[in-house]
Amino acid sequence: MRISLMLLFAASIGLSACTSVLFTEPQPAGVSNEKRFPEELLGTYAGKSDDTIIVRQTSYLRNEEKDTYALKSQLDGKTLFIKNGLIYDLSEDAKNGFPYTENQDTLSYHIHRYQEVGLSDSVVLRRYQGYYFLSLKGDHDLWQTMILSKSKSNRLTSRMIDGENEKEVAALKEVMQVETVLNSDSTVNYYYATPTPQELMDFIQGGGFTSEVFRMQKIR
Repeated sequence: MRISLMLLFAASIGLSACTSVLFTEPQPAGVSNEKRFPEELLGTYAGKSDDTIIVRQTSYLRNEEKDTYALKSQLDGKTLFIKNGLIYDLSEDAKNGFPYTENQDTLSYHIHRYQEVGLSDSVVLRRYQGYYFLSLKGDHDLWQTMILSKSKSNRLTSRMIDGENEKEVAALKEVMQVETVLNSDSTVNYYYATPTPQELMDFIQGGGFTSEVFRMQKIR
C-alpha cells in the first residue's frame, strides 16, 4: 500500500508499514476535524538522525536528506541542470540547487529539503478522549491513522498499528470486524476496518497502536 502524501509524517518517518492496517474513514469515525494543531504540539522537534519536524498551527514540515547521483547525459536543461556551480534536480521537487562532485560521467550530490503538508481533506487531525489522531488518505480511499502524543519531557511520539505483528492484528480482530486484502500470491497486502469510536478505544486501551513511528525531542 502506498500512502499518497510524501511523508513527512510518512515516508521519511516510515509511516507506512509493509502490511498496513487501514480504515475506511478518518479516525475516530464521526468526530469533528480539528482546524489546527493544538498549542501543546507546536514547535520544532529533532530526532537522533538529524531528522526534524516542525509543527505549525495548520501544517507540519519534515526535513528530508539523501545522497543521490545523476549522469551527465541526463542533464536536460529543464528538470536536471547545472547553474552557478550548483545542480538543480526538479524531479525531486527541490527548488534550490545543491553542491555536487564530479567523477567522470557521474554527478553526486546531497539533497536537503523541507516538505510541508497542511491539514486538508486528505490530512485530517481529530481529538478524542485525550488522544490526537492524524489520518492520511491513500490508495483506494482508505486511511492510515496514527496517534500523536507529547510527554512531560517535551518528546513528540507517533504510534500506529503494526500490520506485521500477528498478536496486534489478532487483538484488532477481537474488537472489530477486519477485512483482509491479499496479493496475487495469497500473502496479505493490507487489512482494513470500519470501527466505531468505542471499538477503536477498546483496541487502544487493550494495548493497540504498538508500532512507534518516531520519537523526537522538542528543541524550540
